Amino acid sequence: MVYLNRFFICTFVVIAIVCAVNWFIDPYGMYWSPVIVGINSTKPASGDRVRVIKAYRAPEFAPQVLIVGNSRAEMALHPEHPSFDSARVYNQAMPGAGIRLQTDYARNTIDTTPSLKRVIMSVDYLDFLVRHARFSEPHIEDAAPDYLLRLPLYTPGWSGRAMRLREKSALLFSLDGLLDSVRTVFQQSAAVNSIDPTGFNDPASYVNILRHEGINALFVQKLEGLDGNMRGRDLMTIDSDTGQRSPQYGILADFLADLSEQDIHVQLFISPYHFSYLHLLNDLSMTKDFIAWKYELLKVVEESGANFNLWDFSGPSIFIQEPVPVGSNRAMQWYWEPAHYRRDLGDKILESLATGKAISQFGTPLTKGAIEAVTEAHYSLLSDTRDDWQALQQSLNIDIDALPESQ
Repeated sequence: MVYLNRFFICTFVVIAIVCAVNWFIDPYGMYWSPVIVGINSTKPASGDRVRVIKAYRAPEFAPQVLIVGNSRAEMALHPEHPSFDSARVYNQAMPGAGIRLQTDYARNTIDTTPSLKRVIMSVDYLDFLVRHARFSEPHIEDAAPDYLLRLPLYTPGWSGRAMRLREKSALLFSLDGLLDSVRTVFQQSAAVNSIDPTGFNDPASYVNILRHEGINALFVQKLEGLDGNMRGRDLMTIDSDTGQRSPQYGILADFLADLSEQDIHVQLFISPYHFSYLHLLNDLSMTKDFIAWKYELLKVVEESGANFNLWDFSGPSIFIQEPVPVGSNRAMQWYWEPAHYRRDLGDKILESLATGKAISQFGTPLTKGAIEAVTEAHYSLLSDTRDDWQALQQSLNIDIDALPESQ
């Protein structure tokens, strides 16, 4: 009996120690413990659980302004930008998040946060793409995604509460959490990604790649990866034959309609893709659909409410036309790689959204009166930078084959 008591006591002590360490170090970024520089301020493991953390952290943060989108917004729009003044701002953007996941998480946060009156949403062309065959397939309701169990708005009953308790408990009581706590302590000075208390993801891992592999590795990996993922898949956002839209437009329209009823001010924007990214889309014969996507976005926004507006930052500018320092280990001023821009450029986006004025001739409020000029400017950009695109491919030793229908 004595041995059994000792066993239970030892087990309890071990569990208590694991829980205490994981609570204090907080490797995943729940921010339920004090932050101490050099001990637990950098959270290298936070990116591994971002969809778990931001589901719980955003409502607890009780923001007045919510940032929504995918990794582009997560890495570039900082909630502590001066334009927000003293407002509480949380960045709930997440890498790889599609439109439904983005809007479901945002709805859940809004539902529990009466003070939230402004949403900034990054809309991404790739998030609206579907296979052409999808338009002719019979409509089948998608199964409810598993992540809804962690959102009280969608699963308010006991099953949802039990799942959320288990998920949060695992962050404290698991041995995986203990291992990540140890790694967190030893990686405080390393160049690693880390999500801060406001949801901003500091992409320091790019610095590490630049230091060891150079800018070429970042551009080659992204351009060839995008080409491999999209080529030959017959992807589009609108069926050019029938005018039918991908389901994502409807998801966005429903989300905006809900926010309009709640009198929440929504600012949507199209990200500043690097010119090489736009040329890749063009070589894949996707420019026409990319332009049609902008027209359809504008229609969705204008039909949703007068309290919304849409900005386009993908047009010609000194920023998206920034030359790539090929062959060097030097970072670009405005971009990490073709798809992700840096915080300095994100600051300009936030300033434009706050003032309603384009900063440094960067960005255009997208309206019916402006969209034709925006379209013409896009084709001019492709024409003016075609030689730069060819030279960049040669310098990177890559060859993106242009499809016959490209511009």
